[in-house]
Amino acid sequence: MRFSSGLMIIVVTLCVLTACGQRSSPIESPASVAGEYVFQFPSGQVESLLLNEDLTYTQKFYQDQHSFESEAAPLYTNSGSWSYSGSEFQFYHWLEFCEMRQVNKILPEPREGTMSNVYWVAPTMEHGGIISVYLDTGYEFKRVP
Repeated sequence: MRFSSGLMIIVVTLCVLTACGQRSSPIESPASVAGEYVFQFPSGQVESLLLNEDLTYTQKFYQDQHSFESEAAPLYTNSGSWSYSGSEFQFYHWLEFCEMRQVNKILPEPREGTMSNVYWVAPTMEHGGIISVYLDTGYEFKRVP
């Protein structure tokens, strides 16, 4: 089957604008992205990320959603610094909880590293802002209202 170039352009455009991935957005300032973000792993654990305007962060890992919501003591707590350029974040002294950013492969023990290829997705009517790892892994921290 042969596609015309015009049809191919339409398909690619629709893919970019819809379900084929999110588009990152430039980070205006640390204040514009500061706040608390949460990600729930498929296995139920919850990771929270608090970004501060002074380019520091606190990361916490909870056993489950109930532990997070009831403000129980987290299993792990970590702090570090972050930087940004354009739409991309870089987190220093990050605790990795999953293997190679695969959210369905939780590590037996977290390990420290630098987290790159993390992107800002500006707020829309559907969400208050997202911090997305690689934009297509499903590893997305959603801003807590």
